[in-house]
Amino acid sequence: WANAKTTVIDGEVVKDPAEAAPFMVRLEGCGASLIDYDLVMTAAHCIDKSIPSHVYVIVEVVATHQKTYLKVPVKTASVHPNYKNSSYDFALIKLAIDFKEHTDKVIVRPIQVVDQTFKTSDYKTTQVFGYGTTETGRVSPVMKTAVLRFYQKDDAAKFLKVTGGGAFAANLNEKTQLFVGPKNIFSRDSVCYGDSGGPLVVYEADGTPKLTGVVSWGSPTCGRSPKRGAIAMFARVSAVADWVESTALSWE
Repeated sequence: WANAKTTVIDGEVVKDPAEAAPFMVRLEGCGASLIDYDLVMTAAHCIDKSIPSHVYVIVEVVATHQKTYLKVPVKTASVHPNYKNSSYDFALIKLAIDFKEHTDKVIVRPIQVVDQTFKTSDYKTTQVFGYGTTETGRVSPVMKTAVLRFYQKDDAAKFLKVTGGGAFAANLNEKTQLFVGPKNIFSRDSVCYGDSGGPLVVYEADGTPKLTGVVSWGSPTCGRSPKRGAIAMFARVSAVADWVESTALSWE
């Protein structure tokens, strides 16, 4: 998907996107996450060839309490300097509007990002959100979500070999990637084309969501095989905490 721009296969329809995933951002052919009042994180392969002129951010209008997607112009963007062969598949987008200065008009809810102490073993499940290709083979008109779990690098390598993607196993890097698939390997829950750049979220004990991964790439079949689901690769947010901070500071 890294070159084709990767919705959620099977999973469930999100009835209230503004409540379930208010941090979800949409751009052409990809998803993204609002991680500060003027900062968006997505996958490098979503913007490395062309920086978008605008993105769509979920906002709540203070006067009416209406929740909607707002078209927001982009000021600048940066791809991680080590991005290559799907490793460090990260990009940051600086919005032309700082929502912190407009809290009297609209409310946005950025998501916190995990820090460098993050460990997959601390979480039994993780959740992904997206608008990409579904089991019908078409892009979803509504937000979908799936509850998944973390796998080990060896599991991902074996899966790629079984599904004909063994040549890509050499690109796996547990320091910069997360390997995520269905809770039950025979389930079809997965991500697919159009989900790229979108959020992978874990929840703390008090219910606080935190961004732990960015949809990067996976099997061309996604999870559409009737016999097994798909393990997909996500860019590991905890690996780039310093870069996120330094890039954001350079834009101030």
